[in-house]
Amino acid sequence: MRSVAQRTNVVALSYGAWLAGMMFIQFLLSGGFVSVALGFGLIVVPITLHLWLLGVRPGNDTRGILYFSLFFATVFISLFANTERLTTEVIAQMLGLLGLVGIGYLIAQHQDKNLLEKIFVWFAIFLSIVLVIVLIDNDRLWARLMGRLHSNLWAAVCIAAIPGALALRNHWMSAALTTFVLYMVAFEFNARGPLLYGIATIVAFAVLWAFHNPRKALTPRTQVLLVAGLGVALTGLIVNWDFVATNILFIDSVTRGLGSGFTGRLVLWGELLDVALANPLTGVGFRMHDTFVLIPGLVSAHNAYVAMLVDLGVIGLGLYLIIISASLWRSIAVQRRWLIGAYLVGYVLLGLTEARAVNVGNPASILFILALASTLSIRNVASRPSTASAKRHAASLKAAQA
Repeated sequence: MRSVAQRTNVVALSYGAWLAGMMFIQFLLSGGFVSVALGFGLIVVPITLHLWLLGVRPGNDTRGILYFSLFFATVFISLFANTERLTTEVIAQMLGLLGLVGIGYLIAQHQDKNLLEKIFVWFAIFLSIVLVIVLIDNDRLWARLMGRLHSNLWAAVCIAAIPGALALRNHWMSAALTTFVLYMVAFEFNARGPLLYGIATIVAFAVLWAFHNPRKALTPRTQVLLVAGLGVALTGLIVNWDFVATNILFIDSVTRGLGSGFTGRLVLWGELLDVALANPLTGVGFRMHDTFVLIPGLVSAHNAYVAMLVDLGVIGLGLYLIIISASLWRSIAVQRRWLIGAYLVGYVLLGLTEARAVNVGNPASILFILALASTLSIRNVASRPSTASAKRHAASLKAAQA
């Protein structure tokens, strides 16, 4: 019988391969509901391995269940209030969301509280293989690598791979994989927003890691390397600013520049906010805001928070923000899970310009839901006691023994 650590790695590998496989299936079938359903359906493989190799250990924190119960109640109310726009895809998304929250709790029940972090690592490894295949396939539209889907979707998924790439034990492999992912986002998929959010994820990861590991992060060698790296990066940015502004950020572009109103999104957000004002409490229905998008070339809100407000009203958006805030707090301040915290930071920022809220059709959103459910359900904190509290604990033990 394999050890617990070996069985955990097998389960993490299976989840990571499944998530990357979802994108590979969508790539092969050029997207669509069938490819998403097929990819999501294969989740039975890692779940089966999980239950077989690791089993179930009930008894975690139930506070997270309250958050999600209130959120799902809002979803059900919105659906019943807007049955005329209800579709099979919406029902599938809702059921998938319920299932993913359950899987997040299942992952949190394992005695290795870093199981989700290991899934991120394996996902980064397998996604890099998929990205190489996409690069070789070279499917492009107006110079942007589309990967038979959409460049922004691929870029958003790449952000989910960044924390796992940073967490690789081999530093050279970690640096190479992170650089490759950033290269794909910046130059091949040419996605400015996800690039900036990906960099924010890296910064958050580094800051949180340094904060929780000061002895490792603040050695003289790492300080010198950090200052030297920042100096090289800033010098390169200043020297090549014209190239960055023109070919990466497209500041002066007629269609994608600063004067385009976020490529038409400002106008769209204004129109959708009018829809939200007409349906302020429970919204127009879970994942139904896209039926109100009438601007050519845009198929969604391109803003997770506007989409949530229109879909589920003020109540739904409020609960969504509460869940995210609670998860961020627990991952960073309570559980010391800097990988999860860094990803949540990147995903929350991604929602500012991309339609990424609660979605079951891509690995970025799936990992987000798993992260929320996992952080809110783990009862035991991972943080070490402070020196003062440790001394008080030792003193109390001595007093009790005396």
